[in-house]
Amino acid sequence: MVAMMPHILIIDDEKDIRSLLKEILEDEGYHASEAAHSEAALASIQQNKPDLMILDIWLENSDMDGMEILEHVKKTHPDVPVLMISGHGNIEMAVKAMKLGAYEFIEKPFNSDRLLMMIERALEAGKLVSENLGLKKKIDLFDEFTAVDPKTVAIRQALEKHASGNSRIMITGLSGSGKTLLARTVHDLSSVAKGPFVILECTGMAAQNEASQKSHVDSVLLQARGGSCVLQNIHDMPKTMQGMLVSMLQNAEISAQIRFISTAHSAIIQMVKQGQFKEDLFYRLNVVQIDVPPLKDRKQDIPELAAYYLRKFFTARGKAAPKIQDDALLVLQKFDWPGNVRQIKNTMENVAMTHLEAGLMMLKAEHLPSDIRGFMTGAKSGHHDANGGSDVGALVLNWLSLPLKDARAFFEKFYIEAQMDRFGGNISKAADYIGMERTALHRKIKSLEELEGSSEGQISTKEDQTQPLKAAISRGQAS
Repeated sequence: MVAMMPHILIIDDEKDIRSLLKEILEDEGYHASEAAHSEAALASIQQNKPDLMILDIWLENSDMDGMEILEHVKKTHPDVPVLMISGHGNIEMAVKAMKLGAYEFIEKPFNSDRLLMMIERALEAGKLVSENLGLKKKIDLFDEFTAVDPKTVAIRQALEKHASGNSRIMITGLSGSGKTLLARTVHDLSSVAKGPFVILECTGMAAQNEASQKSHVDSVLLQARGGSCVLQNIHDMPKTMQGMLVSMLQNAEISAQIRFISTAHSAIIQMVKQGQFKEDLFYRLNVVQIDVPPLKDRKQDIPELAAYYLRKFFTARGKAAPKIQDDALLVLQKFDWPGNVRQIKNTMENVAMTHLEAGLMMLKAEHLPSDIRGFMTGAKSGHHDANGGSDVGALVLNWLSLPLKDARAFFEKFYIEAQMDRFGGNISKAADYIGMERTALHRKIKSLEELEGSSEGQISTKEDQTQPLKAAISRGQAS
């Protein structure tokens, strides 16, 4: 495969200068394009982002001069190196251009050998900037999609493996689980990362007639050429639009120009089986499937996510983020997070907004919103907080009504489940933290399994509340 030569955009109001530069560059094997004013330059950049720009400072019949174009480009495309040229330059102007981000300032008439040397150096510098920006973006994205739990690590590995190819990827999961974030990650790690990232939202399309649907889809696909198109919430896509997309995906030109990524609710497979979603469209989009488990099924990620969002919201406002205390972590990990990652993000923002000015250094359970503290929603204690949840305080009140032996047993069960959640079911780590021998903890877990239903009428628990203990026993025996 022949490597593409760098694309250089020449912006100068003098046609002779543009032609001369284009001839020099093409003789050296570069791909060169021209623009006489800011409107043409910005349109050219949007259509085909250059690898380098040669930009004149003074532009006649242009809405923006060279300095303004430079400033705009450095804000929108900081990795594109810019060589400024001028026939009326001075030191003050050169200093200003460099401060705005220009790689070099060259006076007319220029020496072609020196210009080519500057171009070579600028392209190398631009490549390094681009690589650093790409690495930072990748780190930022993977910070938000934290991967501690083995399930999440597997997703991360699948993303890195398949993103660089051109396979169509379907990302499934519950609402708020981070599907759009992963779609963006696929784009940013792909070969079309420099191209547009366009979202076609399928929810609400049923309210439009077929002609409006087609017009909207055509418009979105036109914008997505050379980049990625995310078909978001395809489970909400109307049948008329499904048939339309099948035809479009059969078009070789569209398929070659656009990377398709789709997101869907986990129920999409059942919808296919029931004939609510076209089977041929499903299999055209579902070449690679990445299923995102709900947050309650990857609880080892919760401390990292909570710390990430807390740090993000505090530091964005110039404050040091508080350290999350063990009692708060236990509450966070015990909560089921029905709203998934979106909910933990909103919760940490709530904490940041509530305690930002108080100079909070340690985040304790008492600082969490009441609906999160009330994670024992299944306990029929009769004591409820303002949001309808039976919180830890209410649970303690209920324990106080029990004989010491029963109250102690329920506390041990509650406490050990919380620790097993915290350490992802790893008995050795939990035992080390609790201060018990591994075999002693194993025996304790087995004995606590028999607690379910032993004090009927005094305290009730959710039917699945012993599952962390049962799962821990299986893992312990396997190890």
